[in-house]
Amino acid sequence: MITISYKENFFSFDFASLDYTNPVKNQHAYMLEGIDKDWINVGNVRTANYTDIEPGEYIFRVKGSNNDGVWNEEGTSVKLTITPPWWQTWWFKSCGLGLILFTVGFGYKKRINKLENEKLVQVEFSRKLLKSQEEERKRLANELHDSVAHDILILKNSAVIAMSKTNEEETKAALNEISEQSSSTLNDVRNISYNLHPQQLEALGLTKAIKSIVDKASKSTDVKFIYEGDIIDRIFTEENEVYIYRIVQEAVNNIIKHSLATEAIIKISRMDEFVYLNISDNGRGFSKQSVAAKNSLGLSGIAERVRLLHGSFEIETKMNGGTVLETNIPVK
Repeated sequence: MITISYKENFFSFDFASLDYTNPVKNQHAYMLEGIDKDWINVGNVRTANYTDIEPGEYIFRVKGSNNDGVWNEEGTSVKLTITPPWWQTWWFKSCGLGLILFTVGFGYKKRINKLENEKLVQVEFSRKLLKSQEEERKRLANELHDSVAHDILILKNSAVIAMSKTNEEETKAALNEISEQSSSTLNDVRNISYNLHPQQLEALGLTKAIKSIVDKASKSTDVKFIYEGDIIDRIFTEENEVYIYRIVQEAVNNIIKHSLATEAIIKISRMDEFVYLNISDNGRGFSKQSVAAKNSLGLSGIAERVRLLHGSFEIETKMNGGTVLETNIPVK
């Protein structure tokens, strides 16, 4: 058996027939099994040359004839092994296959873990959302009971008193009191209705409804709100307009409740394919880690609405350095 390296890409075999009567008339034929398909007759030539043979195992066979043309059909043979480069060896291919399988398996496992984590986050968000909705229902029930129901009871008593008055001036005063009380009750009902659904969207359109949020916040707090907005009416569905309205509303509420800011800027820019929303303040900022640990429902609600809008959502903040909220919402 002969063993050579793949680097020896040119090699030859020398052979001879052991008949010396008339050596010139001796004939030869050879073949390299795995390369040659049939015997190669070379006459009295006693050399076989090969080049660029792929790594593997081969058998070189040769046979000869005497000067009378009688062939030795059995001939002789030798086994040839050409060793492959290291990157074609079985152990390297096994390691490569193992690495591929490990990478695919690891990627699949990572993907599954990511989906499971996203599902857990979604479940946690849904749980908090349901809890928030329940708390909101409880708050509305208390408002209806403590405010509207109480006011209506007072109106009823005032009406009974007014009916018992015989003096015209006293009756007029009682009716004025009923009117004032009715206006107060009406405002309470409007506030409750506003929290349930932003009627301004239907009445004013999205652009003016958002500006109304900013104007109301600026008048009722010490924060100076500045609004710079393009017109974005009728480019979103009614459902998506509610999402955008709530995003701005939640962001403004967060500034009022948590930022300790003195100034905030709301910018809305309409591009060809998306609407860009930038809300910034000069407040105390916050630690993203602490907010993530608390799983803030406000920011989670904003992020979830942006996701439903198929948009992007980024927050830049640092302690005592203010906060910037940016969203890009595609126009469909």
